[in-house]
Amino acid sequence: MLTIKFANSCKLITRDGIHQDLFSDAKKHCDKMYQELFIQQIQAMCPVANKRTIIMRLKRFIISLTIGIIVTTIVTTVGVAATAVATVNAVRITSLNKVISQQAEIATNLSQRLDFAEEAISNIQSENNNIVNRMEVHETDFGELKAKSVASSFLISYVTTRIMLAKLIIQKHIEK
Repeated sequence: MLTIKFANSCKLITRDGIHQDLFSDAKKHCDKMYQELFIQQIQAMCPVANKRTIIMRLKRFIISLTIGIIVTTIVTTVGVAATAVATVNAVRITSLNKVISQQAEIATNLSQRLDFAEEAISNIQSENNNIVNRMEVHETDFGELKAKSVASSFLISYVTTRIMLAKLIIQKHIEK
């Protein structure tokens, strides 16, 4: 039996030619077109039956599903038990904390106000730093997108054209 391995032309799409946020979508779209317009046409012309792979995948799926159900059951059981223990402990702690909080309420009130003000200042500083960092990231990202947009468009058009030509050649061959 003769086996032919085809080279996927979508390998020409690299991160160098396409913006990083668009790369995975472009790659998926190209692979989908390659499968639909080329590989499926070849398979229609020369079908291959491989039942062993399907059975192995089905077994693997059943094993994975069973493991997933077992893990989910264990996690749920542990979660419920932890919640029950936490509830019992919360009731005990609450009753003890009432006595302590009444005695320390006056002293902690002033401390809480000071802590709140310090936390608010810290949050404002942190938010300001985050905004500046995000702005720099967006500026860099936008620059990269502009720099790679022409090359990306050309590369996508080139690969699409090649795949469409391969489809036409295959269809012409099937018609003969």
